[in-house]
Amino acid sequence: MERHQPNWNEFAGLGTLRAVIDPLDRDGVKNDLIDRLQWGAVSPWLGPAGKLLDLGCGTGRMAARIVARGFDYTGIDASENMIEAARRGHPAPGTTFEVGPSYATPFGDRSFDVCLCVGVYQYLINGPDGPATMAEIARVLRPGGRLVMIEQASLSGQKSDTVAACATRQDYERELSAHFEIERLERARSASFSRVTHRAIALARRVGSLRAPIVRLAAEFERLRVRSRGEAYFRTVPYFDILVVARPRKR
Repeated sequence: MERHQPNWNEFAGLGTLRAVIDPLDRDGVKNDLIDRLQWGAVSPWLGPAGKLLDLGCGTGRMAARIVARGFDYTGIDASENMIEAARRGHPAPGTTFEVGPSYATPFGDRSFDVCLCVGVYQYLINGPDGPATMAEIARVLRPGGRLVMIEQASLSGQKSDTVAACATRQDYERELSAHFEIERLERARSASFSRVTHRAIALARRVGSLRAPIVRLAAEFERLRVRSRGEAYFRTVPYFDILVVARPRKR
C-alpha cells in the first residue's frame, strides 16, 4: 500500500503549533487546546530530569517546557525546515536540534533517559520504517529508560486527513512488543470535542484577553470527559489520541 505523508518542509513556516498539529487552524485556539491536552498527558511520565530525545520534534513545540523541567533536550526531525524553525524558536541554552530520520539517528547507544514521540509514529506504524524506528529508540535509551508517546488510533476505521492509514491499540502493542514492555496505554484525547468545548473555543476566539484561561478550562473538561467514556463511545468518533508509556526490554 502506498503511504502518502504531508510535506513537512512546506508546513514548517506555518508557526510552532500550526505546522505540526492542524495546519487549517489559522487562529490557533484549537491547536492551543490540543497542545495543552497532549502536554498534560505526557508530562507526568517524563520522570526526573535527565537527557531527553524528542523524536520527530518538528518545530520543537514542547522544548521550552521540557527544559524548564530541568532536562537536557535534544530534538531530531527528518525535515530540515522544521529543524530550522525549531532552532530559531529555541535559541536558549539547553536545547539541541538535529536533522535525521527516526530509524537511523546519529546518537550513541544508551544516550538518553527518555524518548518523547508525539504525533510521529502514527505515520510509521504498519509501514516499513516502523520496526526499525522502534529498534532505534530502544538502542538509544539507557537501561531503565522510558518511551513516552502520544499517537493517533481508531476503533471506527477512520483517521485524520494527514495520516495514511488508521491503526488500533493492538497495532501499537504489537509493534512495540519486540523491544518494549508497555507500562501504560490509555486514551488521551477524542478527535470529537464536546458541544461545551466547541462553545469554549468560539468564546476564546471572540474574547482574546481570556483565551488562556478558557483553553485551560476546556482542556481539563476534555481530559475528564475522555476518562469517563467507554469503548462504545470511541467506536463512534473518527479517531483519538492514545498515550503509550513503555520501557526497553532487558538486553
